[in-house]
Amino acid sequence: WGQYKSETQTSVQEAAERQRKAKEEKSKKEAEAQEEVEKRRCHLHKKPKDSCKFCQRHKEYVTKETEAKAAAKEKFISAVSKKQSGIKIDGNGPLELTNPKTFGFPPMLQTHIVESTHFKTLMDFPTIEEITHEISNFADTLEPYVQNSTTVPSALFCCTYRLLTMNLTAGQLRRLIESEDNPQIRCAGFLFIRFGLSPDQLWSWVGEYVLDDEELRVSAKDDSVGSTTIGEYVESLLTQERYFSTILPRLPSAIKRHLEARLA
Repeated sequence: WGQYKSETQTSVQEAAERQRKAKEEKSKKEAEAQEEVEKRRCHLHKKPKDSCKFCQRHKEYVTKETEAKAAAKEKFISAVSKKQSGIKIDGNGPLELTNPKTFGFPPMLQTHIVESTHFKTLMDFPTIEEITHEISNFADTLEPYVQNSTTVPSALFCCTYRLLTMNLTAGQLRRLIESEDNPQIRCAGFLFIRFGLSPDQLWSWVGEYVLDDEELRVSAKDDSVGSTTIGEYVESLLTQERYFSTILPRLPSAIKRHLEARLA
């Protein structure tokens, strides 16, 4: 038990460290870009003047950079969208799951979920709306287990597992990952994809969201854990072998290389 607890704590710390480094790298790039903007700012006027050639050059540079970023983002999303031609986003039939028996969940986590009181309650909820309402009200952490426990599954994972049992269509899943009600609902959708769908469908489903900058709190009860973004969250699902202390479904080497190339 002591060894398992130690390994769990180490995995959580490693996940937090990876997240911290990614945020530092992002902040560094943003700072460098801002520094370049400041270097080009007019040294004569605090307030830009249309008649000043230095102010005009600075304005043109900022506009050009903004347009370039927007164009790059649009090009990226467009490229991802083209790859989605094989996915019927509004299909009426249920999605084909890779493993309908375990949904890709490790045996111990699956056992903890199906035997939990929360999941047994969720089995009485027949609609997706009821499940998303449950997520909004009770999902207070992104982790598989509630705080300070290695046996009580979190609301987010109980709800995700319940969604995997509901024969969702592609259209219903798309509405989850594009929900505007609560970022945790979106996370449930992304977890559904990572655990439940075939690895060769991952990029087609979530690729366009790696640039999503919606803020996401790791824990509603512990501010010290910090926050991330939907984009960083999605990228971690594509690149990491573990989700906190939980092993994610294995990705074939060819899929790994494909994802790494896409994210480079």
